[in-house]
This record gives sequence, structure tokens and C-alpha cells, in this order.
Amino acid sequence: MNYYLPGKDRDYIPLADHALIGNLRTAALVSLDGSIESYCVPNFDSPSVFARILDKDKGGHFSITPTVPFTVKQNYLPSSNVLQTKFMNEQGVASVTDYLPRPSSSGSANKPLLPWLIRRVECIRGSMPLMMQCAPAFNYARDTHTTEVITDSSIPQFDDTAQPQSKIVFTSASGFVLDLRYITESTADAASVPEVELGTLDLTSKGHLGLAAYAGLQLSEGQAVTFVLRTPPEDVGLNRAPSGSTSTSDGNSKTELERKLIGPLGVKTRIVQDPYLTKELLQSLLTTTNRYWYEWIRQSTYTGSWKEAVHRSALALKLLIFEPTGAVVASPTFSLPEFIGGTRNWWVPAIFSTWFYPGGKWSVEAPPPFILLNTF
Repeated sequence: MNYYLPGKDRDYIPLADHALIGNLRTAALVSLDGSIESYCVPNFDSPSVFARILDKDKGGHFSITPTVPFTVKQNYLPSSNVLQTKFMNEQGVASVTDYLPRPSSSGSANKPLLPWLIRRVECIRGSMPLMMQCAPAFNYARDTHTTEVITDSSIPQFDDTAQPQSKIVFTSASGFVLDLRYITESTADAASVPEVELGTLDLTSKGHLGLAAYAGLQLSEGQAVTFVLRTPPEDVGLNRAPSGSTSTSDGNSKTELERKLIGPLGVKTRIVQDPYLTKELLQSLLTTTNRYWYEWIRQSTYTGSWKEAVHRSALALKLLIFEPTGAVVASPTFSLPEFIGGTRNWWVPAIFSTWFYPGGKWSVEAPPPFILLNTF
């Protein structure tokens, strides 16, 4: 296990100390200290939003890290590409679960692929102080952006007296929008729901071209916070009235969707690409994502040596497939050197996939000669 001493001047993390998550459209690299170091949205070949792996100062990052010294252990959930990072010290243990949601391969015809990056942090034992920073750097850190704290209309309000929850909206100079939302919960009867207050952080001294978002977290056993970074559906990010809305006699703007019947809980229905954000929805997304990876890997016909390692390699290579075309990307990030000044680059050329899994039962991902998944 690695030992980390948090400080203001964080250096580069070795390439080997990163793990990959993805949804067959894009992928993100997560460092051992809980930072999203590389992430292109919405596809593999899109401009980067986070590229701290290239520039530790202004490349952009999304970190959830303890503010006290800690040791760390990182692993995938069994037969899955859902990643779990555990932070440990004498005072407590906290875990961060990272994934890009996938609908289950069975019965998912009506479930969209949500372009969300989900990070769930939970205190498992004792207590743990953590800092969340979300500092996007649009278009390879070349575009400026604005940062706004606004009311989050995607959180159901069952109590009219409750204070509305806020979210952060990032808008790049080119008009690309991301929003950062969160859900708090307690997983133990004796635990209270944690409090979260989003704020803005000025990192321009490091070269950033817009404000970042941050939140200080003081979690105790049984408390959890889930952060969701997404590309909101068109006209949703700033709570504007969606396109096609009409004015009513009372001066309010309503859409065809909003004119539908109100559900039994008194909450208006929403489009499937922009559902209400609840802990039940997030639990469902985690469950279906895990099920997707399990259902895929369980089709393996491999029975040879080192089966667990072979399956883990298959799951990793599966993340390099762009599902709409079946193409295998050369790298989930960039052609990075194995070490600074080194001659060997960290990438997986598609040609490797023609012999990595020889023989097999069937192939869905790509036509011959790409038989990467022919063991499945």
C-alpha cells in the first residue's frame, strides 16, 4: 500500500498508479490518491476536460482526497470495471467508488447511456476529512470557462420549507456545458445525513482559465456523498425552459413533458436523459453497471491458467472499444512515455488484439481479423 502526505504542491503520479474506468464511449484514468487525471467528453476522440496526467498544474482534475496523511488501496469490484479506492489511517477508512454507468445488456432497450461520471465517497469506519475539487480545463486547457452556483432542479423537493440544493455549472467559451451535482445519504441508522456546501475555487495562479468547484467533507461512519459530473441534455444545464416550451396564461413556461400527469409522489416526470437525481437512481445505476460487466465476462469460455488475470485483462481491453463502430482505440489517453524521457510509450495498439485472445466462440465487438473478444 502507498503512503500519501497531502500538500499544496502535488507532483505527478506514476503511470502505474492509475486505473481505468469507461462506458465504451470514453474512459477516465483515476490515480491512487483519488484524482481523475484524464477524461475526454463525450467520446474517446473528444477534447479533454481533465488532463492532469499531462500537466499537473493546469491540465484539469476531479479529485476526492483526504486532507490528512493516509495509505491507499485500489481495486476493481469482482468481474467488473467499477473501481474502488480505499483511504485508510488510524482515525478511519473511507472509500471512493468510481464508474461511468452502463445499462444492463439485458432489457436495456429503453434505458439510455447516461454521459455521467459518478464518484461515491463513503466513510466505512471512524471519520475522515476529505476535499473534493472539480477543476475542468476545457479543450486541452486552452478554452476559458465560466462557473456558476445555481439551484439544482433535478433534486426532488418533497418539503417546501427545505432549502433548495445547489449545483455547479461549467460553461466553456465554445458553449460546452458540464454540471456537477451531488446526493447525500446515511447508510447506518445512527448516522446523520452529511452536509455539503459547494463553492468556487480560484486556481488561476496555476494556469487555469476559469474557477473550479470545491467542497470540504467531514464524513463519519455511515455517511456518504455521491458526486455526478455530466453533460446535461440541451438547455437543461442552466435551468432554462427547454426548447419547444410555450407560455401559459399564468405567465409560466411549460413544455409538453411538463403538461403530463403528475406522478403519485407529486413529482413531474422528466425525460429519460435527465431523470430526477435520487439515491435510489444512483444505486440502480451502480447495480446495472456491475451487472453489465458481469454478464459480459461470464460469457468467457477460457478455462486455462491464470483465469482471473486473463479475465481482468479482457475487461481492461473491453474498455478500449468504441461501441458504435466496434473500433479498438490505440490508447484511452495519449501516447505517454513509460517514464519521463523514456522511449517506450504507454499504449495498446489495436493490432495486439488480433492475437491476445486466440481462438474462441464468437465475436461481437469487431469484424475479422480483430478477434480480441473471440474467447467470449
